[in-house]
Amino acid sequence: MSIIGLIASNNFIVVNKTLIREFGLECAVVLGALASQLEYFKEDLQDGFFYATVDRIKEDTGLSDYQQRQAVSKLQAAGIIETKVMGLPAKRFFRICEEVLQNKFSKNCRTLTEKTEELVAEKLQGNKNIIIRKDIRNDSSPLISPPRGNAADAAIVEEVKHRINVLFNRRESTAWSEKETKQLKTIAKREGVLDELTEIEALYNSGYQYRRRDVITFLNNFDVELDRARNKALPTYGGRPRNVALDKYDI
Repeated sequence: MSIIGLIASNNFIVVNKTLIREFGLECAVVLGALASQLEYFKEDLQDGFFYATVDRIKEDTGLSDYQQRQAVSKLQAAGIIETKVMGLPAKRFFRICEEVLQNKFSKNCRTLTEKTEELVAEKLQGNKNIIIRKDIRNDSSPLISPPRGNAADAAIVEEVKHRINVLFNRRESTAWSEKETKQLKTIAKREGVLDELTEIEALYNSGYQYRRRDVITFLNNFDVELDRARNKALPTYGGRPRNVALDKYDI
């Protein structure tokens, strides 16, 4: 997932702790709102720029015009965003400098995936029954498949949970129901579940219009969604086939 997707605030406000420590609460909130706007306009960018009005950000965040100006000034000074006024009537446009933002994150935090890999590595130390297999993605390098149990199992459960949260725009602090948790643990025991989830993510992120609406339905129909993800003839957005430019279709 892109750095923009990680901090976007769609139906709720995402406040990233690293950004709060670095720039303050209001800057973190404004940047999350801008990331959501970028995600919304990503198919219609103008040299990487997208517009976001003061009223829209106020509606999304509750921040006043003055608070927004202060936050934007700080983010500009840090090189994280660029702004300019374009069009008639004039609109305020932004560009998020993703490389600068990525550098900030790489210096100050580790991703959940990295933590997962460390837990798996700890479990693998001293274990003689290591299985070497090939990753199903484009990378042809060998991937170590961890034995099941204890730290490795817990790490995989957390990784699957995190990725499903992202898939359904669910914040990490949202409690999972007993039924969801039970089904999650069942799915996490599947051999190659992370690769299967990658296939489903590719389908959902391609504009597929019949994706499941809630987590428990998704978990209960995991095999169905995997079969759909592997059906390359399956249409996605508005009946268009996958990997075809949107501008060839009237959407």
